Amino acid sequence: AKYHLSIIKIAGGHVALSLLSHPVGKDVRIRILARDVSLAYKPSENSSITNTFPVRIAEISTGHDPAKVLIKLDMGGEFILSQITAKSVDILQLSVDTVIFAQVKSVALMR
Repeated sequence: AKYHLSIIKIAGGHVALSLLSHPVGKDVRIRILARDVSLAYKPSENSSITNTFPVRIAEISTGHDPAKVLIKLDMGGEFILSQITAKSVDILQLSVDTVIFAQVKSVALMR
């Protein structure tokens, strides 16, 4: 309450977002845009990113823009997408079945 955030339980852990008026325990749907999801091998320390949870890379695909890669992330049966550069995929040496941490800024989930 002090920071006007709601904590939502998801398959991969918890997500903090703008305070909701829904009763505690009520199911809610949140939308996480692929461009708002970054990837890291370790959770950030001393960072402004408040949402970090372990995921497994389920699929890596390219689209119309060869600079961008879409990565499907498995959070224990629920999925989110991350859109990062092809350069980042190479630097991080990402591949299917790699376990990594998804990071989402809380402000990206604000209304």
